Amino acid sequence: MLAELYSLGNRVKAVAWPPGMRTVAIFAAAMLILFARRPETLMRAEFRHEDGQVFYLGTFFGSLGSVFEGYQGYVHVVPRLVALASRLFPVEWAPLVTNFLAFAITAGVATFVASKRLSRAIPDDRLRLLIAMLLLLLPGSDELFGSITYAPWWLAVFLVARLVATPPRSTWMVVLDGVALLLAGLSSPAVLLIFPLYLWHDRAAARWLVVPLVVQAAALAIGNRIAPIGDYDPLTFGQILITRAVLEPLLGARLTGSISNLPDVLEFMLAIGVLGLLTATFRTLPRAALLAGTYIVFATVSAGLLASPERGAVLLNTDADQRYFFLAAALMATGIMVSVWTMRRRSALLLAALLTVGVVVDFRMPMLPDLNWPHASTCIGGPSPCEVPVQQPEVWTIRWPGADGPYDPRPIGR
Repeated sequence: MLAELYSLGNRVKAVAWPPGMRTVAIFAAAMLILFARRPETLMRAEFRHEDGQVFYLGTFFGSLGSVFEGYQGYVHVVPRLVALASRLFPVEWAPLVTNFLAFAITAGVATFVASKRLSRAIPDDRLRLLIAMLLLLLPGSDELFGSITYAPWWLAVFLVARLVATPPRSTWMVVLDGVALLLAGLSSPAVLLIFPLYLWHDRAAARWLVVPLVVQAAALAIGNRIAPIGDYDPLTFGQILITRAVLEPLLGARLTGSISNLPDVLEFMLAIGVLGLLTATFRTLPRAALLAGTYIVFATVSAGLLASPERGAVLLNTDADQRYFFLAAALMATGIMVSVWTMRRRSALLLAALLTVGVVVDFRMPMLPDLNWPHASTCIGGPSPCEVPVQQPEVWTIRWPGADGPYDPRPIGR
């Protein structure tokens, strides 16, 4: 398979791309992959989770300054701006607009990863393209696609990728680059964890992240609470955590769920075996990259375990909250592909084979429910209160309070 990809890469590289055409082609290919994985996101668009109750409904109440309003311990500027953009369209079109823009953000990040900007870290054009497309195919990442609620995690991927990118050259690229850093930082709490790496590696770019750092730190201090991890003995805690952090990013949620039916000792031995393969594969990578990647993985997973109330327990015993392992999965897949491409290590080839199985099994995501948004949403914006179900209706049903409010963004039961 790798030889076929390499041959295809040679043929693609031989094409004389007009200026900018390669970028457009990669972006279009990324959008097609996203659509193929979750077509109902556009074909019969619905809001998911906080998309409707928090971000879309929030645009009906408050001023433009509400885009900086904190929620769950940080600000979400990009999701709120996307929700504002959807207000330019009729209510029945709002999920389609927000879902399409969520896809566009994801495809844009993948296009950046494939661009010449990352040639210093990954010189081979074909390898960058392969990694960019692989990010869109990662198993065990169902919740990360087609929702503005989870777009900040793709912006976190951008923050990591920008860390190793070459500096922009032209004046307009400097401004565009800075605005992208600013928006990403004002939308993702990952800026709190990644900022020290910018101070270490790229202080010029770090200047654009100072304001987001202060804003997110203030939001965290005001609104966040540490969650209980749950009543686990240390052995069970370690087993569940290593399964989610090591097996699920490679094999995906479906195969990992099947493995969880094995005796605990076998599941733990399998996870330890995969961890051993990862150690053997990554020990030859540049030490600075390995240290930075380990720090990011440890920091983001730890942040997930200490997130808002009750999430710590959920994080460890279900396949929910995949976002907290997403950066770990992205970095793991990148390291595997770099090792396969440049060193052909046996351990890397075994891991690539496992990852390929996970990609194939998890390619088509579970179909989202059809809750008949175009018909059910007609009351939104009207004078009378009503309720409109969205995905996970037992928690995130949209509660339109009427034109005069009061508006409560909290999920049902909180």
